[in-house]
Amino acid sequence: MTKARRITGVLLSIAVVTCGRGDTHRGDEVSVAVDAAARRTPLLARVDHFFATSPQAEAHFNFFRDTLGLAVAWPYKSYGNFASGGLSLGNTVLEFVTWAVGKGETLPTEWKSLAFEPVGDTEAAVAELEHRRINHSAPEVNRYKDSTGAEVVGWTNTDLIGLSPSSVVFICDYADRKGIHEVHRVAHDNLVRRHGGPSA
Repeated sequence: MTKARRITGVLLSIAVVTCGRGDTHRGDEVSVAVDAAARRTPLLARVDHFFATSPQAEAHFNFFRDTLGLAVAWPYKSYGNFASGGLSLGNTVLEFVTWAVGKGETLPTEWKSLAFEPVGDTEAAVAELEHRRINHSAPEVNRYKDSTGAEVVGWTNTDLIGLSPSSVVFICDYADRKGIHEVHRVAHDNLVRRHGGPSA
């Protein structure tokens, strides 16, 4: 249990005791609410990755890989409607992404998005978002072609709406989460062997 949770628990306990002194029935209601909150399923497991967009995403990926010495989580490649590559920062991944924009437009080079891994699957995450009254998009299933050319489900994204006007925060539920964890572990171990890279 974290320090913040312990403090929250103490404050809620004080609220229950205080309400109980003036109104036993109200105290019982608060106690039930506290117990229900304690039984809620955690929503997020960790920050899975965050990314920057750029028309020169591959060049930035290569610089961070070759010059700064970050270990590759997944190589830079096209996924059809976008291209990206991921680099390990130890406990999370930095992704560089590009995609086509409208005629006369330029994709900005900027930090753009933060992706969380859910504790459960997408269905459980959406149910918890609804319970907590957190605005969100409908889940979007993303597919791509694997090395054999077969179309497979890669991940499902659910955006958290209204948190930032200029960036995207979302829950990313990988179809092969075990495989993704292994990718992260291997990249993390490579980074450790490099002692963080030459810039560390």
